[in-house]
Amino acid sequence: MSGLGKRRIKLQEGGQRWQRWDTRLRSRHNRRKIAARSAERRVLYQVNKLLRDINRSAELAQRCRTESEAVLQHYDLTAEEREAIEGWQVRKLYDMGANPLLLLVYSMATGKDMRAYVAAINEKS
Repeated sequence: MSGLGKRRIKLQEGGQRWQRWDTRLRSRHNRRKIAARSAERRVLYQVNKLLRDINRSAELAQRCRTESEAVLQHYDLTAEEREAIEGWQVRKLYDMGANPLLLLVYSMATGKDMRAYVAAINEKS
């Protein structure tokens, strides 16, 4: 475990229990990087949640086809994500980190076929 950057410190009281500290978290720089990654995950969570919800509900998929703006207002999306979803920019969503299987199901639910999905995902940025 010492090779993974973990250190064991014997507790003062009790003496028989050990506590593990991740030394990487002590650095201020690393804490900022971790906070930035968690913010990215939150955003990706909203995109993937939308795609999953469309997969689960045929009614929501239909509403997304007809009134996408009303559906998208229920999710905490950035302007870039909203634009990519409204414009069906599959490659851009994939590059942002959206789940490719959910993107496929989203494409099918919104009336696109498999060939259109493959062409869109293989598109050069």
